[in-house]
Amino acid sequence: MKKEIAIGCSRMTPRGVADADQLLRQLIEEQVAGNKFVGVDAELINGTLNSYRVLSEKAAEQAWRGGKRRPDATFAKKADDLLAFAEQACAKDPALSPDTKSYNMVVDAYAKIGDPESAEAILLRLEKLWKAGNEKVKPDTILYNSVINAWAKSGRREAPKRVEAILQHMEQLNQKGHGDVRPNTISYNAVINAWAKSREKGAAERAEAILNHMLELHEGGREECRPNTRSFNSVIDAWAKSGD
Repeated sequence: MKKEIAIGCSRMTPRGVADADQLLRQLIEEQVAGNKFVGVDAELINGTLNSYRVLSEKAAEQAWRGGKRRPDATFAKKADDLLAFAEQACAKDPALSPDTKSYNMVVDAYAKIGDPESAEAILLRLEKLWKAGNEKVKPDTILYNSVINAWAKSGRREAPKRVEAILQHMEQLNQKGHGDVRPNTISYNAVINAWAKSREKGAAERAEAILNHMLELHEGGREECRPNTRSFNSVIDAWAKSGD
C-alpha cells in the first residue's frame, strides 16, 4: 500500500491524491488496531499533505488567473482533515504523530489561498500538542514566519496587529530559551510590510519602530536580524503613504 500511496501523491492530481489519502487512512487504522508491521510515520503522512499543499497552490493560481477573489479551499481543508485524523490516531499510537513539517505544509496550503485565520489555527494546534509534551511538533522559525506571511499578504485590516502579536510571541519564546524559534529578517520585514500596506493611523511610526528594533538587535549581535534594502524601502513606503 505504501507504494500505491507514493504513486498517488506523485501524480499530483485530485483523484490521485484522494486515493493516496484513502489508502493512508486505512494503514493508519490498521496500525492503531495493533498491526505493528504497517510502519506509518510522519514522512509517509507528509507525502500526502505536501500533495494537497501543491494542489492548493495550483487552485490559488487558477483563481487569480481567472479573476476570482476566493480560491478553492478544498485541498487546504482536505490537508487539514488528514492532519486532524493523524492527530487523533497519535493519541492512541504516538508513533503516528505528525511532525513540525506536517503542520508547516497545512499552514502553507492555507496561506496559498489567502486564509490566515486557518493558518494560525493550525499553529495553535501544534503549540497545544507541543506544550503537552510532544517533541515531534516543536515549533520553529519557519512555521511562525509562514503564519506571519499569510497574514501580511492577506491585506486584512487586522493583519498588522496580528503579525506584530505573533512576532512578539516569537520573541518571548526565544527569550525563554526556545532556540528553534528565533525571529529573523524575514519575520521583521513581513511585519514592517504589513504596517506599510495598511494605511492605518500611525502605521508609518510602527513600521519605523520595528526597523529601529531590528537595528538594535543587529547591533547587539543578532546577525539574523540584519535589516536589508527591503526593510528600509518598506518604511519609506509607509511614510510616503501616510501623508504626514
